[in-house]
Amino acid sequence: MQRSAADGYQQSSLSEQKVDGEVFIQTDVCPKIGDVILDLGCGTGELSAYLAELVGPEGKVIGVDPDKERIQLAKETHNQIENLSFVKRSAINFPGIGAEVYDIVFSNCALHWMGNKQQVFNNMFQSLKVGGKLTVQYMSYLP
Repeated sequence: MQRSAADGYQQSSLSEQKVDGEVFIQTDVCPKIGDVILDLGCGTGELSAYLAELVGPEGKVIGVDPDKERIQLAKETHNQIENLSFVKRSAINFPGIGAEVYDIVFSNCALHWMGNKQQVFNNMFQSLKVGGKLTVQYMSYLP
């Protein structure tokens, strides 16, 4: 039984979106053990959890989403993963802006929903470590 829109979102993201995201991570993102990653627009955290597994206990993943129900569900679902945390924030206001803290800023199927893309990209770049990587997969159109 579906409790909320976040539950429905989680169920739909467990299929094709998760598989496509994992392929994107394996072929283009290529995280390394110890990386610190921001997952911008993490939804209910399925790909955040996968990234946390790939960076190992030496690394860290922070999932950010503006929807409090999705963040709450992500925290409940993935609470056993020690190197993974979730924060309710937006692409305009997320942890680490201007602090050069992330090896990778990752966003899968979320950029097309974000407003003020110039500010979003500025924030992403300002939060990357020197030599860091910005990895974005998005839809250029919606059916």
